[in-house]
Amino acid sequence: MPFQGYTLSNGMQAGVFRPHLGVGFTCGDEECFELFKDIINPIVQGWHGFDPSTQTHASDLDYAKLVFTNEDAALFSKYIKSTRVRAARNIAGFSLPAGSSKEDRLAVEEVLKTAFSNLPDNLKGTYYPLGELTSEQEDELQEGGFLFQKPGPMQLLGAAGAGRNWPEGRGIFHNPDKTVLCWCNEEDQCRIIAMENGGDVKGVFTRFCQLSNAIKAAAESTGRTLMEHPNYGFLGTCPSNLGTGLRGSVMIVLPELNKDPHKLEEICARFDLQPRGSSGEHSAAVGGKWDISNKQRIGFSEVQLVQKMIDGVKKLIAIEEELAAKNGGSDAAPAAEAEELATKQHGDSDTAPAAELEADAELEAENRALKVDNNDLREKLLSYADILERMQSQFSALQNAYEELKQQAAEASTKEVAKEVIKEVPVEKIVTVIKEVPVIKVEYRDREVVKEVPKIEYRYAAYPFTCLP
Repeated sequence: MPFQGYTLSNGMQAGVFRPHLGVGFTCGDEECFELFKDIINPIVQGWHGFDPSTQTHASDLDYAKLVFTNEDAALFSKYIKSTRVRAARNIAGFSLPAGSSKEDRLAVEEVLKTAFSNLPDNLKGTYYPLGELTSEQEDELQEGGFLFQKPGPMQLLGAAGAGRNWPEGRGIFHNPDKTVLCWCNEEDQCRIIAMENGGDVKGVFTRFCQLSNAIKAAAESTGRTLMEHPNYGFLGTCPSNLGTGLRGSVMIVLPELNKDPHKLEEICARFDLQPRGSSGEHSAAVGGKWDISNKQRIGFSEVQLVQKMIDGVKKLIAIEEELAAKNGGSDAAPAAEAEELATKQHGDSDTAPAAELEADAELEAENRALKVDNNDLREKLLSYADILERMQSQFSALQNAYEELKQQAAEASTKEVAKEVIKEVPVEKIVTVIKEVPVIKVEYRDREVVKEVPKIEYRYAAYPFTCLP
């Protein structure tokens, strides 16, 4: 597809201004995955343990392959409060939301509205443009956790610029029971969601697969295709959501494991799971109710990831039950006991086969090396942030100085006097500051392309030359 104008500077905004968010890069169109692969690939490796430069990704939406027995269903009905499976789908030929123009966004909305109208009967529902919701509809959707909000400046999407022209071109589709939902032009062009109360993971996953296939077929019926890549899988805005783009999650009550959230995080990591507390990642859960999901998105099929989530949650439940039996309701679950039970569930022991221990050692070494690489990249990003902060401070001082001169010019008795005042604008200082903007050189299509790294408020530099009285 033709270049849409999304630069390295645009992609790095989240990492430079919001480094605490973890990923630090967003994509604005399909070409980003080729143009900026030297940045994206290490992020994908660090997050998913998958190397898109050497590995390929395959999708599998055959829900009949999922193993979820009647015993599993009974166990989940006891512990699980709700189940959700969601993924991102984007339409080829249009920009992703972080790099989208108003025109592109509206065009995407039209394609999706057509797709929604062509869904099969069991998935049919209504599309509601975000800007046309009544206060009653908004309150109802908000209370149920179905509605998305304009991204704030502290969020990844806000830093990436995905909130432009809000709420135009955004909307929500859902069926009458709100067990099938689609978000239009939030983080991705279309986020498809299947959910319901209780622990029927297989039923929810079945509905998700049907919805994904229906969206793909409906888009193709309009002459469009979905963004897919043999190495990256389904493409999306954030490198954490490539491949399947799937997040299968359950809300589960774990009062014993909730006594030590850090230990719970460590245990979940062993099973490739990601826990989220009441306030998101790395927070405790009110009432012991945790959101547990698969962490990986790529390198495994949809069926495999949901199966890993099911198997991992079963092991968490087993640990929870053993802790409850041992502790008898005490206020603190001993970390050593949780560690011992997690090791038991994971199947690791001192008597593990030598080949397995050797493989673990190699993986640990690879992870250490990858961590060093990622730390180097993060240090570079932080250095850019420091430069940005200093430059923005300088720009701010120059702008304030100019505003004072502009006021003097406005109060001058003649245009000639005003022009003399304007001559005092510190143009040389502004040019000096601009020259300090760092650059990264990117090899692309056998030619060197120099891209501006962090986006600066360049309008300040142009400002003095366009405001003569």
